[in-house]
This record gives sequence, C-alpha cells and structure tokens, in this order.
Amino acid sequence: MKIASVVSVPIVTLLLLGCGQSDPVKTLKGPKTFMEFGQSRVDDYFWLNNPLDSMVIGHLRQENAYTDAMLKHTEGLQQKIYGELVGRIEQKYESLPVRDNGSWYSVRYEEGKQYPLYCRKQGTLAAAEEVFLDVPTMSGATPVSRNSTGTSGHGRHTTT
Repeated sequence: MKIASVVSVPIVTLLLLGCGQSDPVKTLKGPKTFMEFGQSRVDDYFWLNNPLDSMVIGHLRQENAYTDAMLKHTEGLQQKIYGELVGRIEQKYESLPVRDNGSWYSVRYEEGKQYPLYCRKQGTLAAAEEVFLDVPTMSGATPVSRNSTGTSGHGRHTTT
C-alpha cells in the first residue's frame, strides 16, 4: 500500500504541474428534457451526442488542445512508459492450431502490426496456410469490430 502511494504521488504531481493553458475548456449547457416512465430528466450535455455537429467537433478539438498543453511537460515520460509497455509485448505470436470441421485454425500476429491474421490449413498441418481474414489490411480502410469468429457447418468463415 505504501509503495502505491509513494509511486502515485510523484506522477500526480507531475500531471498537476502542467504548463500552458490554466483554465479547462468550458462545456456549454444545452438542456434537453426527457420524459421516461412518467418522470422527467434533464440532460444538459445532450448536444454532445451528435458526432457530426461542427460545434461538438470544435469542442472536442479544444479539449484535446487543452489536454495536450497540460501534459506537454510529460511527453518524455509518456514515451518512456509507452516504450516499456510495448517492449513487454511479444511482437510475433502464433496460437496453437485448433482442429475444427476438418481444418486447422490459428491466429497469428506479425511484428509491427496491431491486428491479427486468421489462418487455416485444410486437412493436415502440412497443408498450405490460407489467410481467411486479413485484419491488418481490413483495418486500413475502415474500423474493424469483431465480437467472435467461427466457421459454419460448411467450413466457411463467419463473424458475429
């Protein structure tokens, strides 16, 4: 317990001693009243719900600029911590193959890539590898969300 407080106090102090803009961005209130289950509820910040609104985008840019200014003096420390975290992550990884429906399935991460490759080998482990889901390529154009993957009864890949 003492170790946590000894470590956290200097970090919090560094964050609070930020330089730059001293006042946080003020968020405008735009009250909206909701009637639910016979009771009214007021949401003063409902206007922030629209990601296409230029006011919302402008406000978020102001908040980001404020955060950058307040944490500018910690950039070196942030990079050092990030480097330590990344250094502990295995860059190249391949799962053990799992047999399903006559094929062997595995997941592989390649060095320098954030997303995995989903692979299979038909019949035996000596068969040629087929990448049936190349997530690094897919993530370049659009965001990717994957809840679960599996195969249909016909050996076709499915995502849900």
